[in-house]
Amino acid sequence: MKTPVAIMALLLAAGCGFEGVQSLPLPGGADLGHNPREVTIEFADALDLVPHSLCKLNDVTVGKVTAIELAAGWRAEVTCTVRADAALPAGTGAAISQTSLLGEKFVKLVPAGAGSLNGRIPLSRTTQTAEVEQVLAAASLLVNGGGLEQLATINTELGAMLDGRTGTVRNLLRRLDAFAAALDGSKGDIVRLIGNLDRLTATLAAQRQTLRAVATDIGPAVKQLRRQRADLTRMLTALARLGRTATRVVTRSQDDTLANLAHLRALLADLDRARHELAANLGTALTFPFPGSATGLLRGDYGNVDVTVDLTPSTTLDNFLGRSPR
Repeated sequence: MKTPVAIMALLLAAGCGFEGVQSLPLPGGADLGHNPREVTIEFADALDLVPHSLCKLNDVTVGKVTAIELAAGWRAEVTCTVRADAALPAGTGAAISQTSLLGEKFVKLVPAGAGSLNGRIPLSRTTQTAEVEQVLAAASLLVNGGGLEQLATINTELGAMLDGRTGTVRNLLRRLDAFAAALDGSKGDIVRLIGNLDRLTATLAAQRQTLRAVATDIGPAVKQLRRQRADLTRMLTALARLGRTATRVVTRSQDDTLANLAHLRALLADLDRARHELAANLGTALTFPFPGSATGLLRGDYGNVDVTVDLTPSTTLDNFLGRSPR
């Protein structure tokens, strides 16, 4: 009698859409309120997320996972039923997280942007936290095949290098600090230099055709220079010999040149002191041996002049001997 009753119960459950134990309502769980809405989320991997897992917004439970399906492209499509009053902006993202190190998984909703979510969160806005297995595998790789041994070697060699050289290293660090400070103080000049280089590059880019033409036309000139390389070499050698000779001449005549310059300096100083007398007597130089007033004696082709000649012996002797008259 019990067997037919059990069969009838199973048939009734199948006819009512029974999908397994997970489809049965459980006591407690998320409070969905009235008229909850569904949000479809795409994940690259659903990990061990299961139906009835919680959906949280700012660490507050606002819904639960109602379905997990495999979508095109081997992606997991998770359907969450959330409360109607949950504030989900248009840029909301999602992540699969867990309550503790070995705790259960849940869907963490991350609000972003403005507006309202249209009911779907694409794969580009979903992530997942690192699994315990992944963390342990990474730690194992670091310990076994990682760089811990190399770090120990580096530490040992660094200690050996710094042993007895702490003063030098400290001085180096001070210099680096001064260099960094100077570089920071010159950042304005560096920025201007970069700007000038940018303008130069733009100018060169604008003159690309001209530069290409110059590079093409300079070929014959280079060939001519190559043919005259021997002559250019001889000319440079002769210039070098001339430079050495000039150096010897200047070195040997240095004392004489300095002496001549000193004498010239004295002469120029005397000329400077006599500048007023020179300016006053330049007019007489034009009428030498007559004074400038002699022009008033001439009337046409003749001139009248009264000359007094002192030919006394004493005056004549004084003039010849250069003595002052008595």
